[in-house]
Amino acid sequence: MRAVVRLRVPMLALLALLGLGLPALAQDAALTTVTMGDGSSVLLRSWQVVYDVQTWPKGQPPSLSGSQSVPASELWSGKKRFPLAGHLLEPVPGFGGLNREVKLQAAGGKLQTVKLEQPVRELLTPDLDKNVLSMARSVDLVGETLTGTRRSFCLLSFTALVACPTEPENRVAKVEFAP
Repeated sequence: MRAVVRLRVPMLALLALLGLGLPALAQDAALTTVTMGDGSSVLLRSWQVVYDVQTWPKGQPPSLSGSQSVPASELWSGKKRFPLAGHLLEPVPGFGGLNREVKLQAAGGKLQTVKLEQPVRELLTPDLDKNVLSMARSVDLVGETLTGTRRSFCLLSFTALVACPTEPENRVAKVEFAP
């Protein structure tokens, strides 16, 4: 089974470059590779990181909250920004699907472990009214596959309300972001 999975991705790329099935890929020089826990891979030709953000009015319980999606092209931890383009990202699996650590490596660089904290309000929800509180629940990678299918992958979770999958076929093992 693994041999089939390993051959499928290079074969699709080869066919596309030759113009035999996926002509749009020939124009996309950079692809992002998402490798799952079971060894299978998904190629994305476009991507963005999306923060799932919970918002609620001050003085009200968070159970009365709403949610919004905040797109980004980098990871945020407190006030720090971590670019992803051209980097390798490996989520460190946590207990019960709570992932708050990642390993990041720039092309040719050293692998560093980063413990992620809640992003500051100025990054997460800069235009939100000051009387409304916000909190990131999870970070997803959303992208378009070679066939045009829109896919979403849970990378990190900040709260027990949202847990990333723990099954190998659904858990992201690493992401190689295109430059």
